[in-house]
Amino acid sequence: MAIDRAAALRNAEKLLRQGKLDQAIAEYVSVVDDQPTDWNTRNTLGDLHARAGQIDRAVAEYTRIADAFRHDGFVSKAGALYRKILKLKPDDEHALLQGAEIAAGQGLLLDARGALHAVIERRRARGDHAGALTLVVRLGALDASDVDARIAGAEAAASLGDAAGALTLLKTLAAELESRQDARAVRVWDVAVRLAPHDVGLSMMAVEAQLARAPHDVNALARLVELLVDAGHEDRLPGTQARLAEAHLVSGAVTEARWIAEDLVARYPDDESHVARLRRVLNAAGEGDVDTLVARLRSASPMADAFEPKAALESINVPPGVGALPPVVRDEAETDVPPPFVPQPESATVAQRADSKSPPAPLPTDRVTATVAQAQHRSPHIEVDLSVVLDQIHKPPPASPPSADLDDVFAQMREEARRRIALEAAEQDYKRGVVLFTAGQVEESVAALESAAKAPRFRFEAAALLGRIFLNRGDLARAIEWLDRAAEAPASSPAEHHKVLYNLADALESAGETSRALAVSLELRTAAGPFRDIAARISRLSKTQARG
Repeated sequence: MAIDRAAALRNAEKLLRQGKLDQAIAEYVSVVDDQPTDWNTRNTLGDLHARAGQIDRAVAEYTRIADAFRHDGFVSKAGALYRKILKLKPDDEHALLQGAEIAAGQGLLLDARGALHAVIERRRARGDHAGALTLVVRLGALDASDVDARIAGAEAAASLGDAAGALTLLKTLAAELESRQDARAVRVWDVAVRLAPHDVGLSMMAVEAQLARAPHDVNALARLVELLVDAGHEDRLPGTQARLAEAHLVSGAVTEARWIAEDLVARYPDDESHVARLRRVLNAAGEGDVDTLVARLRSASPMADAFEPKAALESINVPPGVGALPPVVRDEAETDVPPPFVPQPESATVAQRADSKSPPAPLPTDRVTATVAQAQHRSPHIEVDLSVVLDQIHKPPPASPPSADLDDVFAQMREEARRRIALEAAEQDYKRGVVLFTAGQVEESVAALESAAKAPRFRFEAAALLGRIFLNRGDLARAIEWLDRAAEAPASSPAEHHKVLYNLADALESAGETSRALAVSLELRTAAGPFRDIAARISRLSKTQARG
């Protein structure tokens, strides 16, 4: 049954005037029990509890009012009550934490930071280390400009078992610092690598951040070469080796520079940039006959030895007027290029068919010796069975299909050579584009990367880098175009594909294409899980789309 509120309050007032505090409190309790949201009466009741020395009861009343005010959006009133609580009970964690959130929302970061630190110290003092770490994470999210607090927050998240979340926080912070060319980005990457020492991709990003600040850091370049080898990024190795050679040369380590420069020329004898570098290194080393040394290395190229088509051409009677074919260098990974078809001349094939029962003609001694030598060269520790070698030499080559004539053979070889040359040109364009971009010559790198992206093998890497370049410039249309191409091409790794999707979603959102940005973000979350701030982006885009 409802009480007469007015009569109860009048009676409580009389009791207070008579000094009967406990009886007055009882009257106020009856009122708030009947009407729990009568905040004025409840506040008076809290004051009476405080006057009676009943601190915990007073705090309970004030807390109930303050929480309700904050829930209903009366933040200032709630903040005043939390401060009132802390005057009575300075170590009240609930009041400290709620007060910190209100202060942070009002931009009073110093007050918020002080309140959080107070609770952290109290939790550590009583042995609640997990509770303290949780607040360290919150402290890291409090002020975007407080780099130390953000690093500590990421480390705390890792200690709580959220390694993925910690790395996301650190990567986001590093990206922000790099965009401002802040040297502290290197420190952030170092912390990330310490948390995930076996993540090769992360280690590479850390090294590259260091090289962005110190391009001739020999130790960083050497580490990058090591990581590229571990990750199997053969396409990036030559450019990085070249940078390492240049860094050694700058530091005066001519011997180390020479070793790398010689290796590059031996592997890529037709690359004039490697040849020019080797000449500079040899001159710095005081070598006399530089031309002879360079020529020797270029002629001894392992690539040239492994893919020399001369022997195949010598087995064909080339008709007059047919020009020499360009060398065909085959990459074992290039599975879409068929092996060259090299038949015996038709005259030889006819003669073999006509006299298939005749014993083979004796072989010249020098040919047998050469064949044995080739076998021993491939495996010097294996004994060569001469009968097997002779059998292999006597074995006739496969006959050509009836429809294939010499013109078809040369047409096929020319087509293969054309495709190989196009692929090599695309590879050089990609390398040149990356080197130019790394050197800061972004405008010059665009044309080379656009050319490289025409080849399927380099489309993902080249298109992804072009997308980043145009996104950084604010050219959203071209950024979306190239990031779309990269997203459709086979990626070098799932992590790289995730980064492309993230950049594409960013570009689409900036361009106002909310539906597409949401679709790409959902695809990224399905593929990568909690990637960076993708959850917040999906929430934001969903609300934007719902509003129409």
